[in-house]
Amino acid sequence: MKMQLTKRHGAARILIRQAVASRGAGLVVILTALLVAGMFALWPRVEERLFTENARDAMAQSSAMMRDLVMVAAGGPPVGEQAIEAVFDSERPALTVDDVWGASQESVLEAQQDMPGLLRRVTGGPRMVAALDPVTTPSEQPHPEFVEMNTHLLADPDYAESVSFVEGTAPGFPETTAQAEPDEHGSVTKLDVTVEIALSAGVAQRYAWQIGEARTVYTPQAEVHLELTGVFEAVDPDDGYWLHVSSALEPLVALTDPGLVADAHGFISPEAIGTVWWILGGGSTQVTRVWFPIDASTLHANEVPALIAELRAFNAAAHPMLLEANHVSVPASRFATGSIDILENVRAERDSAVALTAMVVVGPAAVGLAVLALASKLVVGRRRRMIATMSARGASAGQLRAVLAVEGVLLGLVPTVAATVAAARLVDEPVGRGWWLVPIAVGLVPIAMFVGAVRPAGTTARRFAAAARLRGWVRRTTDVLVVGCAAVAVILLRRRGLDSGTDVDPLLVATPLLVMVAACIVVLRVYPLALRVLARSLEPSAGTVTFVGSVRSGRERVAAVPVLALVAGLAIAVFTSVLLTTIERGAESAAWADVGADVRASSARGFADDAVESALGFAGVDDAVAVTDAGTTDLFHGTTTTKVRVLAADTSALASVQADVPGAPPLPADLSELRDGVVPAVAGGVGAVGIVGEVVAGRHDERVPVTVVQRASGLPGLSQGEPWLLVDVSAWENTGISLERPRIVLMRTSGEVDQAALAATLNTNGPLVSPPEHVERFQNSGLAGDIRVAFMVSVAFAGLLAAASITLTLILGAPARGRLLSVLRTLGITGRQAQGLVAWEMGPVALLALLFGVGLGAAVPGLVLSGVDLRPFTGGREQPGVEFDYGLVAAAVGAFIVLVAVVVGVAATISGRLRLGEVLRVGEDGA
Repeated sequence: MKMQLTKRHGAARILIRQAVASRGAGLVVILTALLVAGMFALWPRVEERLFTENARDAMAQSSAMMRDLVMVAAGGPPVGEQAIEAVFDSERPALTVDDVWGASQESVLEAQQDMPGLLRRVTGGPRMVAALDPVTTPSEQPHPEFVEMNTHLLADPDYAESVSFVEGTAPGFPETTAQAEPDEHGSVTKLDVTVEIALSAGVAQRYAWQIGEARTVYTPQAEVHLELTGVFEAVDPDDGYWLHVSSALEPLVALTDPGLVADAHGFISPEAIGTVWWILGGGSTQVTRVWFPIDASTLHANEVPALIAELRAFNAAAHPMLLEANHVSVPASRFATGSIDILENVRAERDSAVALTAMVVVGPAAVGLAVLALASKLVVGRRRRMIATMSARGASAGQLRAVLAVEGVLLGLVPTVAATVAAARLVDEPVGRGWWLVPIAVGLVPIAMFVGAVRPAGTTARRFAAAARLRGWVRRTTDVLVVGCAAVAVILLRRRGLDSGTDVDPLLVATPLLVMVAACIVVLRVYPLALRVLARSLEPSAGTVTFVGSVRSGRERVAAVPVLALVAGLAIAVFTSVLLTTIERGAESAAWADVGADVRASSARGFADDAVESALGFAGVDDAVAVTDAGTTDLFHGTTTTKVRVLAADTSALASVQADVPGAPPLPADLSELRDGVVPAVAGGVGAVGIVGEVVAGRHDERVPVTVVQRASGLPGLSQGEPWLLVDVSAWENTGISLERPRIVLMRTSGEVDQAALAATLNTNGPLVSPPEHVERFQNSGLAGDIRVAFMVSVAFAGLLAAASITLTLILGAPARGRLLSVLRTLGITGRQAQGLVAWEMGPVALLALLFGVGLGAAVPGLVLSGVDLRPFTGGREQPGVEFDYGLVAAAVGAFIVLVAVVVGVAATISGRLRLGEVLRVGEDGA
């Protein structure tokens, strides 16, 4: 008859005594639970933080012209009778800004109020600018720089917020004088008008326009004197406002055949826009630009899809702006924005990053749970005696489970809750409800392990054996199912190819994990057979340590957790090294495809005729070629019309410049000569060799006959994926059709080149770029750099888990090892030989896991990367192929080998130093 538990020796008291006595094992569970739950809690939050920062940076780094919501309408504020009467009536009541702009501004504000909540949150106050056709404003003396100076008259009701006058005053309402001039029919009214304008300091200086100076513009009904009354500077030159009125701060300069032509914007009094329009004859075109600045500084990554949808819905609707053109109301207009494309790219980059990180993290996550179960098993082993004692004193199975469940809550659930709360405090990012529950659920693993350690009362040996047979059948069935599922997943993934979905692909994430688990199953099944074969082959000549170690390793069942940890860790290390190499080399290929040469120079206004000679005279430049982009035009061949981009260059120089550029096609040597009056061309994405067609070109849309003499897949630095034709400048000009000035110069260099000095030599207003700079700039932006850091952290975490699993496995095996050593030490085995036995315990399985892990890590990229879009991380238009850096792979594998060797070596050293009495005592404890 069992004794009942007394108050003195109650369950709680025994539990506390056991916990204090084996506090080291409990601490291991707590630390493991904190680590694993912390990973589950931090990963989605850090990922969301990176995605949020990436979305905000992408929007902030884009130009306001592309980012903002913009509507352009051919019209202006309504011109009422009051605005026209103001021309003649000197006693007129003064017009106000609200008189002219009030109705239009109110309609814009109504459009903003109609925006959905998220879109309204990220948009700022609306801006409106009305511009008239440019007027030529010549100075009295010939200008030393420009052959022509054009000025666009701007009216902005809120421009005072953006400018600060440094000289003079803001422009006022036009002063008008009406005078009668007779003609053959009698007399007509001729207007003499002074229109005050304000220019930026940069424009006034470049135009050589002084305060008080008036420049005259003649129209059919008026002599208009544009008088400069004020010079201003921008309150914030970096404000996106100045991109919408791009030539208000500095004139835009174009290089034409006669010389330099400048265009600039000047502000007039905002209430005078209708009056000035009428004064200029009413035939001047008004164009009103309305935009809502978009500020994404408060945008979160999980809001990106919703914002894209709201932008599309807003752009699809027509919005009345209460504008008119020639006294006729302008129909409701639609807004447009490049933010949709920016956010779509951000979302595509996020989707690829989620897929990659999920594939890399899922392995360590599974290993982390297994290690937590292993640590819990260590505590269960220390509780066996306590369970037996409490059971002998009358505790029921329910009481024992309750006691152990409480301990599981304290050791597992409490740390996981603490880790989840700490992660939320550390990285305050919104995540789904599931990412609150998953890390907390990790704490259920110790509870399940502790409660499951209690066997029902009355369990007989027969029932125990039957349960063991059932577990064996379940294990074998599970092995077959896992291997089969892994094979099916690989086949499906290979057949499907690149996934264009926007959500995390379960197949893509599960395939690496299934393959890793399948590899572990193979290792666990092959390992005993291989060791037995090795033991039989070593029987005649093996030493004591080798024989005993091989036989013991072959007979005892290997723990699955260290095998999974080693295989997963090695596979992840190799996989990440291959993935990083693939991304890096893909980015290099994309850089060459975008740049097209060692150095590329661009100029929006075009290069001078001597640009190539200037480049060739610069130190370090070996060859150079100027390329003219004639734009997109129609190619007629047969009954087919195709849009093509026409590129013209000295093709022999282009071939020399791109001789060492990856992907550059070899060019024919005779492209500079006409073939029976037909221009030979190299084509990409259009036509076939021998096809003859006609290209529309020139100012009068002449048709130029061309024939395709060679096809090419691409032209680095020049083709952008659309159909294109490359012609030689000489052959093209022999047709009598002139070309615009080249805007691209490609250069082949040797050694370092002072790019700033080279840009000054070429007199370019655009940047100079080289492939290495392109790669560095791209990898330092977006998620590319963050992905590398995430991969390194994942590898380090996998290594830590591998070390922990090996250590825990060796600790769990200490009783059996102690019993063996207690016998062998009495037979004379030395401490060094004891260390060898410990090495045999993990060495062979580590070697086999090494082979499978490395092979798996090398094979998985080819299996899964076909389903992940890596282009957001390379910047290229083509999916990169898998690339191996064997030095990096060897370094990753070597680090893991050192890690395993150190852990096993430390354990072996400790075991070898045990004295005989300690060994015998360990054997007794484990018996």
